[in-house]
Amino acid sequence: MVVKNPSMIISHKHKFIFIKTVKTAGSSLEVFFARHCGPDDVLTLFDPPIEGHQPRNNEGSCNPSLNFMHIPFGPRLPGGASSVIVSVFTIICRPGCSAARPFRHLEQLFQVLRERNPWDKVLSHYHMHAYRLGGALSPRSILRQGKFPINYPRYTNPSRSRIIVDRVVRYENLPDELGEIFTRLNVPFDGDLGVRKKGHFRNDRTPYQLVFSPQQRQIVERVFAREIQLHGYRFAQAPNLEGMVNA
Repeated sequence: MVVKNPSMIISHKHKFIFIKTVKTAGSSLEVFFARHCGPDDVLTLFDPPIEGHQPRNNEGSCNPSLNFMHIPFGPRLPGGASSVIVSVFTIICRPGCSAARPFRHLEQLFQVLRERNPWDKVLSHYHMHAYRLGGALSPRSILRQGKFPINYPRYTNPSRSRIIVDRVVRYENLPDELGEIFTRLNVPFDGDLGVRKKGHFRNDRTPYQLVFSPQQRQIVERVFAREIQLHGYRFAQAPNLEGMVNA
């Protein structure tokens, strides 16, 4: 069975592990990384397939955490411990491939992923599903479903109290942080990832501050309490918000 979730890259060439998170524009970064990987690096399946990303050197399955946790208006976590380290170790590499290194070697690789302001992330999640349903969806209905793009089980310790990866790149600070990451990993970067895989999902760029009601804001705050605590996210004022309201 081919690995489908979570999608990841283990690069021995550049000495990093990239874990794809949900609704953080991680697809573009994954494809970019894949283009710079060596023949012995591990690339799991990208679903649906996209040009520039060819899975290789893995034949196993790993799914230590769900893409989404179903939470009916409150953070109730599934049992069991899961982490990025567990995710990596459960990959079964192709027999005889030099990518199948000892676990202690994998622990020495730089672990990186992306995260996003939860209110903006939920709004992006809404636009994706609204697009797939031809617009027949509202932010209220997506919140009522209780299905949220929660990522923190992928990068925290079993008690969910501490981040265990080396770097969580903030979606909001992407240009500056990516430059630092690529310099550290010795990956060529000219300032453009060159991939915009899912931009067609969202034509309406109204900021989340103008979309969510006070009650909806509180739902997101309650569900994503752990991510807000870990990263210090806030329901910030949008740029030129007053001008947009008065327009």
